[in-house]
Amino acid sequence: MGIIGDKLNAQAVLALGDNFYTYGIQGDETSHRFADTWDTVYTADSLTRVPWLVIAGNHDYKGNVSAQVAYTQHNSRWQFPSLYHTKSFTAEDGTTVDVILIDTVDLAGAAGGESPEEDPHYFDKLPHRSRAAAADQWAWIEAQLQASTAQYVFVGGHYSLYSVCDHGSSSNLIDNLKPLLQQYGAHYLSGHDHCMETLYEEGVYYFVSGMGDTCCYEASKMDEVPVDSLLWHVSKETKTRGTIGGFTSITATPEAATVIFYDQDGATLYTAPEIAPRKQQQLKQ
Repeated sequence: MGIIGDKLNAQAVLALGDNFYTYGIQGDETSHRFADTWDTVYTADSLTRVPWLVIAGNHDYKGNVSAQVAYTQHNSRWQFPSLYHTKSFTAEDGTTVDVILIDTVDLAGAAGGESPEEDPHYFDKLPHRSRAAAADQWAWIEAQLQASTAQYVFVGGHYSLYSVCDHGSSSNLIDNLKPLLQQYGAHYLSGHDHCMETLYEEGVYYFVSGMGDTCCYEASKMDEVPVDSLLWHVSKETKTRGTIGGFTSITATPEAATVIFYDQDGATLYTAPEIAPRKQQQLKQ
């Protein structure tokens, strides 16, 4: 990550949840886990000079998520000011990118289980939490999308909207988030499933990059995504020999944005199709 970050002159790192396995932070913002698992691990210059934009995953909620939010006040590169938040970027060439980070546990409910080895229900479907139960956040998400004038908008959440791997898709996000992504020309980034995936449907790209810890889960939910939407994936069945983890980069120019998937050594696994800037009508919603 440090090598690729230096090569791309990275401006930020997105940490899309499950930051502390398996039970989140046990204790408060002074927990040794912040140093042991993060601050003394990601020490490359390209990763220490930029902000890390953080949200929580289901495993973080097994501990004290408030401690992760509070840690923002203790380390300037850890940016988790609230459970959902935004960041805007403007490049030297004038390219504009808005990143809207959401709390999918609040939106879709808590995933059960501790690990697939310990719990036979670990991969059960997420509950379909009502939109009214997370009304404040849904209103906030649409307000951010409506207000954005950026050329590119990426919404980042922990749970996948679409996924072919063992955790599968989220019916709640399909029903409530997908229409907003389509309306405002945004694209979705997620983790959760320990796979890598690129999907495309009706103008929206869905990127899953969830194998930072372990590669990989099985592609057992092929029937849970729209026909022909899956462009590429790495799963237990398809992983390249030697792939044990990975990460993803996003770069943007006035002409196009590009998402690239890497293995743990920085070897390129897949380059997604270029993403065109948002159309003028989407900027004027």
